[in-house]
Amino acid sequence: GANPWKEGENPRYPGAMFGGTISGNRVNNAMIGINIDSPTGSVTIHGNRVQRSGGRFASDCGTKVWPSVNIAPGAERFIVGNVSNERSGQVSTTRCIVNRTPN
Repeated sequence: GANPWKEGENPRYPGAMFGGTISGNRVNNAMIGINIDSPTGSVTIHGNRVQRSGGRFASDCGTKVWPSVNIAPGAERFIVGNVSNERSGQVSTTRCIVNRTPN
């Protein structure tokens, strides 16, 4: 979804995230392997494998422990299917970009 990229009142990437499928991904050593924040409709997820991802990283909303697979609070109700072999958290990433610090 576009929410992690919004800045101020004018979003960089306006748009809704819905009706998609996230499948067949193999993610290794990522800060956040799969991140789903604020979908507005169903998202089907299956067949993804995330390994050795997540951890403690700085962001423009502070240092946080980021999960390897993140389904933000409120997004659960839109998820259809098996998220991943490794599911470790629910963090809101709205206006919070990992590995970027505020100016």
